[in-house]
Amino acid sequence: MGMTKSSRIRTWWLALSLLVLAPICAEYLSAYDDSTGHPATLLGNLIIFIPLYGCSALLIREVARRARLGWTGILLLATAFGLVEAGLIDQSLYSPDYRGLEGWAATYAATLIAPWGMSAVHLLGFVGGHVMLSICGPIALVEAWRPNRSTEPWLRLPGLVITALAYAVGSALVLFWHLQTEEWHAGPGQLTGTGLVVVALVGAAVLVGRRSRCKRDASGPGLGLTAAIALVLGGAFHSMPQTWPGFAGSVVLLVIAGVLLDRAASTRRWSATHAAIVGATPLFLTAALAFTYDPMIGEVTTQAKYAHNAVMVAIVVLALMVAVLRRSGRQRMRLSPTTGTTSSTNRHW
Repeated sequence: MGMTKSSRIRTWWLALSLLVLAPICAEYLSAYDDSTGHPATLLGNLIIFIPLYGCSALLIREVARRARLGWTGILLLATAFGLVEAGLIDQSLYSPDYRGLEGWAATYAATLIAPWGMSAVHLLGFVGGHVMLSICGPIALVEAWRPNRSTEPWLRLPGLVITALAYAVGSALVLFWHLQTEEWHAGPGQLTGTGLVVVALVGAAVLVGRRSRCKRDASGPGLGLTAAIALVLGGAFHSMPQTWPGFAGSVVLLVIAGVLLDRAASTRRWSATHAAIVGATPLFLTAALAFTYDPMIGEVTTQAKYAHNAVMVAIVVLALMVAVLRRSGRQRMRLSPTTGTTSSTNRHW
């Protein structure tokens, strides 16, 4: 049965929310440059960031939900996007001194993988950052705002085509900007290798993501325990030094988080709200830790910096509160005495 006009409006609202939230999480939470605290500049930059991040997040989400790839598929597609972005478009993954960022050259040298011409810490930070901040966190939050639509497509074919074209244009503009402003560019071998890994990740997303899993009888973690474990692991991840031991520790933490998440998500208690809490944790930590350092590019006044940081933390907290309140509202409807009419309403939530 097709969606009603009201349902289409609600799903378009979700799509538009993801288009805006993804670039905010990808670029603005960390407050790393001189756009920090300048509303006009931040709004203007969305002209590029919405096609680059918002459209990519929406495309990944739509492809995964239409193909029934699940969160495993989304994670693999997000990793592929991270490699495309950092390895092929802005090519920061292979740059020894990208944009003159403070501390970049030292970190690059400290964890250099010479045959590949890239830093292990930068690989984990950039690709992992795109997975957690640009794609998965925003998707998890917005899907939890309307759980009954969380696994359904939000766009029809015209919307998909427009979104894909916007992403292509945004990516082309960033690539052109990189070629014009940066002195160092990735070599043919690096570009080819990155492309092959991207193709492999997309193939893995299709093959692995489609595998169905039965729910275990275990009750699973509550929301509070999920938040506590996510914060502990996320905090430990952010505290790792940008060295080879720190890289190793980060990988171990990611493996632990992956195993715990895989087990928890296979229980019957797991919900879109649990996923939203996990997705919001790296967003919250990124925004909160931005209070502790100054922008790495340009000068920003203290007042503008802290105002920006506070607004970013508030955006993440508000987005998560909406997800939790939506769950609470659903639970109240299930627990309240129902008539035949109310039961019908519950079935369609």
